[in-house]
Amino acid sequence: KKDDMTSKEIGLSQMIPLWGKLSSRERIATGEYKKAVERLRSERIKTLHMLRTRIYELQRIRSTVRILDEIKDRLKLLIDSQIAANKAGIGSLDNVIKANIEYTMVDEEVIGLKQKECETRQDILYLAGGDFELRIDEFPEPKTAELLPESIKNAIRVSNPELVIAELDREIADEELLLKRKAYYPDVDIGISYM
Repeated sequence: KKDDMTSKEIGLSQMIPLWGKLSSRERIATGEYKKAVERLRSERIKTLHMLRTRIYELQRIRSTVRILDEIKDRLKLLIDSQIAANKAGIGSLDNVIKANIEYTMVDEEVIGLKQKECETRQDILYLAGGDFELRIDEFPEPKTAELLPESIKNAIRVSNPELVIAELDREIADEELLLKRKAYYPDVDIGISYM
């Protein structure tokens, strides 16, 4: 404190990146965010597709069970008529046995389909994310949209998140390349000192 050669200095310094480095980083971060949004949309689309597939599968199973129930009713009538014919001495026991075997086979198939219906119903409840009363009787056939040639590209892009993600990957790679080139540019160091 007594010598003239000693001094105190307080300094504040800030390095400022120039030549668009911050804007490139911002575009990369924005692209990563958009990719995350598109991945989420892709997962939602996949889940919705699986849900629709399971619902149509459940409709097919229930329709098949109804048809097999009608077949069982007709086989039951055939068995009764063969038993009556056998009692009257007109029919044979072989026809009764064959009809009973067919009835049993159809019944086993119905049991298997009922089990498959329960599994499909559980899949639907899992994909829907909750427990609710599911009433599925008849569903319309899926409709396809008619596209005009000029709107096909945009429609495909909008409906397919994987294409959007690939496009965003390309844009991010271009920005990262630009940022790597800008890394060779020096940053500006601005400082204020008080002595």
